[in-house]
Amino acid sequence: MLFINRKKKKIALLFLCLGKDNDFFNEIHSSFEKFFLPKLEKHYFVFTDEIKRYRTSKHVYPFDVHSLPEPLNEVLKIHHFLSKEDLYNGYDYMAMVDTKYFVSQKINDKDLLPRSILNERFSFLIDHRFDNLHIEEYPYERNHESKAFVNYNRGKYYISDSLVVGEASAFLDMCHELDDNILADLNNNYICKDVIQTHLNKYIVNIVDCRYIDRLDGLFNHKSEEIKNDEENSDNEENISE
Repeated sequence: MLFINRKKKKIALLFLCLGKDNDFFNEIHSSFEKFFLPKLEKHYFVFTDEIKRYRTSKHVYPFDVHSLPEPLNEVLKIHHFLSKEDLYNGYDYMAMVDTKYFVSQKINDKDLLPRSILNERFSFLIDHRFDNLHIEEYPYERNHESKAFVNYNRGKYYISDSLVVGEASAFLDMCHELDDNILADLNNNYICKDVIQTHLNKYIVNIVDCRYIDRLDGLFNHKSEEIKNDEENSDNEENISE
């Protein structure tokens, strides 16, 4: 009998954890290990300003970065990721993950990964905050001097930067283009609002090999829940004082 050795595919997950974000990484990691792409071997690259809180453990690799005043941390996010590019050899997929998110239920390959049979190399999540807007009203960059500029007659979907997944080589090519464009704007004394998301949405205007995911059940924004709880607590305190 012939036994075929199917090597488990690997994904590199990139996180920027600064300040209070570090408080949540253990829970984020646990949720991803339990529910996220269970058929893939997951490796976590954590760029942090509190490296002493981390121990290099199985498939978790912390790297020291300095926290800067916002929005510079966001501006340099992809630049930090590319600083360790030599370590990303051998991965099938890569992803950048916003540290606002846990995974609360199973997300399988078929739910998220690009589908090679359809010649897809990226997967992006549609940002539903803008569902009620006409495409001309989407928050594309309209400054002609910016590298993120999108004309009013372009675009189709407006995507989130909460979770971006791609085949490794395509993902790195994208990161280089985004980083070059963001730094070019910075050199011209310009920073887009929501800089990563804005430049991503310019990037997808010019490519076709994308999977656009309408809904991804299981991706849970823990920070929005914190805000909700804070608002409820504040209301309760006001009611008590009355």
